[in-house]
Amino acid sequence: MEFIRHFTEDYNAKPQFLVENYRSSGNIIDVANAIIQPASERMKAEQSITIDRARRRLPAGDAWEVRDPVARGRVQVLPACESPTHQALAAITELQRLSELDADWKWSHCAVIAREWRYTYNRCRRIQKLRKRALLGKDLRGGRTHKARKRNP
Repeated sequence: MEFIRHFTEDYNAKPQFLVENYRSSGNIIDVANAIIQPASERMKAEQSITIDRARRRLPAGDAWEVRDPVARGRVQVLPACESPTHQALAAITELQRLSELDADWKWSHCAVIAREWRYTYNRCRRIQKLRKRALLGKDLRGGRTHKARKRNP
C-alpha cells in the first residue's frame, strides 16, 4: 500500500478506485462494507463498495431471497462452539442444505470465512470427504453426480 501512496505523490497521479462489485449480492456487499469500514488506513476509506449498476434493482439477497426460506439471501453467522471441528461441521452442514435448494449448485462458488482458517480449512476438507462417501447425487467438489461406493482396504 505504501508503494501505491508514494506513486500517486511521486507522479502526481490521481487514484481511480474500483468500487463496483459485479458478483456479490447486495447483502454480501453490505456486510463486507461493515467489516472493512473500521480499517481507517485502507486506501478506499472514503468509498464504499457498491453493487454494479446493472444489478442495483435486484433484491439484496438476489435469487436466494425466494429460494432459501431460512436465510432468504442474507449473510449468516452460524452458531457453533469453540471447536474448529464443530465450526467446520456447521459450515459444511449449512452449505449442504443450500446445495439441495439449487439445481445448478457449484461448490467452487462457495466461501466460508473463519477466524482461524488454518484449522477450519483442513477440517472442512475432511468432513467433505466423509460426507461425500455418504451422499448420493451431488459431488462436493463441483456439483457433478457420482455413485457412492465402498472402498476396499
